[in-house]
Amino acid sequence: MSKSSLPRPLIWIVLVTLCLGFLAPVRSVAAQNETPTVMLASNDQYGMLLTDPDGWTLYTWDGDQETVSNCTGSCADIWPPYTIDGDLIAPDDLPASLGLIQRDDGSWQVTVDNWPLYYFSGDVHPGDTNGDGSLGFGAQWYAVAYAAPAPEAAPAPEQPVVAAPPPAPAQLSPAPPAVSEPSRPSNLEAIPAPNAAPSGNVANPSLPSPYFGVPPENSVPFGQPLPPPPTGAPGAAATTLSIVAPPNGTIGLSWNGVPGAVAYRIYDTLASAPLNYSVAQTVPQSIGQIVSSGLLPGLTPGAPYLIQIRAVDPNGLESPVPAAVQITGAPPIAGGAGTSLTVVSTTGTSVTLSWMPVPGATFMVLQSSSPSGPFAPAITSAVSGNGAMVTGLQPNVTYYFQVVPIDALGNQGAPSNIASATTSGGPPAATPRVSVGALTATSAALSWTPIPLAAGYQVLQATNPTGPFIPASMVNAGPSGATVVNLMPGTLYYFQVIALDGAGNQLTASSPIMASTSTSGGPITATTVPAPTGLTVQATTASTATLTWSPSNGAIGYQVLQATSPTGPFAPVTSGSVMTTGATVTGLSPNTTYFFEVIALDPAGHQSAPSNTISAVTTSPLAAPR
Repeated sequence: MSKSSLPRPLIWIVLVTLCLGFLAPVRSVAAQNETPTVMLASNDQYGMLLTDPDGWTLYTWDGDQETVSNCTGSCADIWPPYTIDGDLIAPDDLPASLGLIQRDDGSWQVTVDNWPLYYFSGDVHPGDTNGDGSLGFGAQWYAVAYAAPAPEAAPAPEQPVVAAPPPAPAQLSPAPPAVSEPSRPSNLEAIPAPNAAPSGNVANPSLPSPYFGVPPENSVPFGQPLPPPPTGAPGAAATTLSIVAPPNGTIGLSWNGVPGAVAYRIYDTLASAPLNYSVAQTVPQSIGQIVSSGLLPGLTPGAPYLIQIRAVDPNGLESPVPAAVQITGAPPIAGGAGTSLTVVSTTGTSVTLSWMPVPGATFMVLQSSSPSGPFAPAITSAVSGNGAMVTGLQPNVTYYFQVVPIDALGNQGAPSNIASATTSGGPPAATPRVSVGALTATSAALSWTPIPLAAGYQVLQATNPTGPFIPASMVNAGPSGATVVNLMPGTLYYFQVIALDGAGNQLTASSPIMASTSTSGGPITATTVPAPTGLTVQATTASTATLTWSPSNGAIGYQVLQATSPTGPFAPVTSGSVMTTGATVTGLSPNTTYFFEVIALDPAGHQSAPSNTISAVTTSPLAAPR
């Protein structure tokens, strides 16, 4: 029988059989070469840890939304997105769904249950989980983990073999896999275990068996920011430490160990910002011992800090434990300034102090606008002898001072009594209003409003809005202007004008103003856009103020300035600009009056005149937003 004489159904059966015989080995080889996009690695602490094919831990972030990545810029430098340029292949044992989202740069980022995945730059080896529990960039990061599979049961006795029915005909295309309901990846399915900080100065963590049981009354969710300790609250002195950092920037800490704790978290903040507690270090608990000490490095010498130690239970809840500070190297110095601090004299901008000397000690001079603090360094370096002059103060303002003796190893003695002083003189000096005139490749002509009582002016320059500012080279300097020379062509500069009294003390300082030199050739004019108008306060909380204003024609951005006095000095809230006509200022202190202005920026980076000045009073920590 010839091929053409075969019945038509039989011809199709032959063709399909040949195709399937050809495709089967090809599909088998392809399957052998497929590498899953993610892996599940067994981990003693987390159960099954989600990693990339090379074993590097993958993380999710509470700052994202489902199918949306909000980690860009410097965030993406620290937490690189996990991106691929090939097919998405899920492992057989993954109890979640994989997906892809496209980032702004066009790359494709892998998601698990719709949440974007990231690496952590602080992980040194595959399997490290140093990023778990971090609060970097304002929200918590998680190592993605799942419960380990239960041990396999013993095989059942062999059953008689029963002939199976013939298999169904093979399908050329497999049925689509079932899609699970999207849910937030969480390591709550595994045993939650905080890890050592990337500094590497603590032992590897492991979990004990005891359990806390009922969370303590003052516990908070794991990793959440701490509220400031209530003044005079029972136990506040025992759980919140106040210390001025020693010259080497490292302090020793000891605390009461808590049976059943899985770790301890060291929180710190500058005393001037009691709402800004953050995790400085995680100290893991080891099996068979209760950890009760550690070192906290990296503090700014001379800066006053608030420090708190919190025990972490297996549910991730934290509660403060009594702690103490020890400066390593020598016992605390004997003696101190005691009650001997006195005010010798005052002027409109300075206060001269005197105290009893302590053999072998220098002194840190602290000041505050309140007798209860917080106290901050009034002089940037330690003072020797038995007296000092504090300068740069405002007229007709009451200040409070305290001195702390420090020995050569950085150990601190008892602080002195608190002494108050009210400066003399007229109303606080106004802030110079600075503008930029002609610019060349190497010079900038500045002008400003003269300040009453000012005996002279100093012009500072920087290439960053936050400094460092250094004295500028000037010609044609006068009471209302000067020309800054020796600049670099095609460079964006920030200029600040300081008004000085007859003794060379600072009366007041202007806000930094931007100007760009030309790349070459003759002068250019620093044109500016109109000043913003209609600046208003929309709402305040204990640490934020939300502002809005009307747009300025030709503006490409705006910069928000803040001060604690209506006459300034006004300083930029952030180093960058905002593109909209509104912003929320963060990091403010509760129950405090702030003053705000807004300036507009033109395409060359020049600044407009400031907007109207408005005031805002933050609420108490427990008050509702208003």
